[in-house]
Amino acid sequence: MRPSATALERPLARRTWPAPPDALRRSWALNRPLTVLGVAMGLTLAAATAGLVLDPRVLTGQPAWLKPAKFASSLAIYAFTLVWLLGFVRGHGRWVGLVSWATTVALLGEMVVLVLQVVRGTTSHFNVATPLDAALWSTMGGLIVVVWLMGLLAAALLLAQRFPEPVVARRHLAPHITDDRVGVSKHVRRREQEDRDGDRQLD
Repeated sequence: MRPSATALERPLARRTWPAPPDALRRSWALNRPLTVLGVAMGLTLAAATAGLVLDPRVLTGQPAWLKPAKFASSLAIYAFTLVWLLGFVRGHGRWVGLVSWATTVALLGEMVVLVLQVVRGTTSHFNVATPLDAALWSTMGGLIVVVWLMGLLAAALLLAQRFPEPVVARRHLAPHITDDRVGVSKHVRRREQEDRDGDRQLD
């Protein structure tokens, strides 16, 4: 059963939070792909935390497994937040499915590349040192564009719903859209800078 729209307006202190197993069961009933994503990121966080303890390697001045740990924690929160938000959408099952599956596949792909590069002993972001590194970085850029587009679609679906207080939904959606847009913009600006540097080297 999907949560009612009025749940957005309830004061935080009055909510009764379910136990973790119950919360997972509810999340699974609402949105299976995003629940899988959230659980996978939780397991990745546990593995990355173990890596912080057991793996002494350092990449760019930081423990090698710090970035996977930070990304996994952020993406777990993102996944379950999106489960909650999409639970308010009525009558658009195919679009909700598209958002859920595309987001899950894209973010799992991002994490696979991130972990792969740590295992290889190199960085994932802004790394074009070899053809493989450049291909992986380009893949990450394409995947984050997919996530951003799905975020826009999720926002459109939610804002099309009739909430008693539409401003509440906008307040929850604005940070998500802004954060994704910043990530995409950084990637685009970096690639443009790389292209300009390459042109100067050719000259």
